[in-house]
Amino acid sequence: MRFLVCYSEVNPCPEASTAWVSMSDLMDLAQLGIDPPTVLYVISWGFAFVLGSFLLGWGASLAIGLIKKL
Repeated sequence: MRFLVCYSEVNPCPEASTAWVSMSDLMDLAQLGIDPPTVLYVISWGFAFVLGSFLLGWGASLAIGLIKKL
């Protein structure tokens, strides 16, 4: 995907200051803060949340089942 960008801070942009740039040139993931340690951190928090929610629900169902048996 390509974007038409303006290299000057003038509005409207002059024709001489425009250029077509690919999306990979515009989006530097490291500048956005997306690097391997951050991705691993976010994935581990998501996994921990899902696993914790599952265990909480499972424990609640065991407790409810035990109370119904008494």
